[in-house]
Amino acid sequence: ANRDNELYIIETAFSQGLLRRRRPPQWSGKKVAVVGSGPAGLAAADQLNHRGHSVTVVEREAHPGGLLTYGIPSYKLEKDVVEAEIQILRELGVEIRCGVEVGKDVTLDQLRQQGYQAFYIAIGCQGGRKANIPGEDSPGVMSAVDFLRTVAGGEADPIQGRCIVVGGGNVAVDVARSALRCGAQQVQMVCLESRDAMPATPEELREAEAEAVAIQCGWGPKEICLEAGRVTGVVFKRCLSVFDPEGRFAPVYDESDTMTLPCERVFMAIGRAAGRGNRGAGPGPEPCGGPGHLPDRRGGYLRRRGRVHRPQVRHRRHRRRQGGGGLHPPVCPAQYQPDHRPGPPAVYPAG
Repeated sequence: ANRDNELYIIETAFSQGLLRRRRPPQWSGKKVAVVGSGPAGLAAADQLNHRGHSVTVVEREAHPGGLLTYGIPSYKLEKDVVEAEIQILRELGVEIRCGVEVGKDVTLDQLRQQGYQAFYIAIGCQGGRKANIPGEDSPGVMSAVDFLRTVAGGEADPIQGRCIVVGGGNVAVDVARSALRCGAQQVQMVCLESRDAMPATPEELREAEAEAVAIQCGWGPKEICLEAGRVTGVVFKRCLSVFDPEGRFAPVYDESDTMTLPCERVFMAIGRAAGRGNRGAGPGPEPCGGPGHLPDRRGGYLRRRGRVHRPQVRHRRHRRRQGGGGLHPPVCPAQYQPDHRPGPPAVYPAG
């Protein structure tokens, strides 16, 4: 009900032109480049613009929005809503350049020569995590991130036959429902967690089951079966537990208890991984906090006191900060992760 009310308010505000943002009282004269136009990049651009800085967003894809455009299916978030929000930023003076990949088409050093004094790196998580099982790299096996990107771009091929989606989060639900819309005859979701512990929200699961998506809990992938190079099924093993006593992701399996599910397509929706690529010359960003911070298995940084701290990434010498999903992407559900999103980045004067 709350989601419907919020959607009604937003649509009404857009349709009646009630959304108005005041420009900053004065401009600072500083130029900032934001690399990536996903939620983190757009939020940073908005805040920087509000503080009076001249902001340019550089995006390698053909359209801005990142996850909003290429990761969330249109039946959940219509793209004209995303474009309307981005248009507000443009009207406020934020420049958005699409089809430009930093590190390939232009480097940070070249942007510095163009007068940019600070950078905010928000490239997101553009790759899917792997389960490291036999057959995972075969044709017919695809990551959730890649599949949703092709669907959003209108490049997805029609799906024939049966599909298995490995994973139990909201992204797995998006993949399952999108696969049905692409023509799949049967879709099953298989996840490690029990039904009560699934990362997906109960509402998402109900909507998936209403569309005939079958859900099997408590199983992890062991092997993808192939015949003449084509996927014929997936072997799963019983998952006894997902996390260790300290809440870290450490699944325990019963290797002797297995089941085989036949299928023609497999989608791995077990998490995202950052694909940074070459982002320009010079030292890369480093986690702030000094030598007292040691990486732990949760992707955070362990202080001497034992408290997990997920810092933002910054490099003062080169005046760049990093945020968003590409900053140490989480490897376990959100309830085990402290909020690590950095605030609006400061702009340090040149010199």
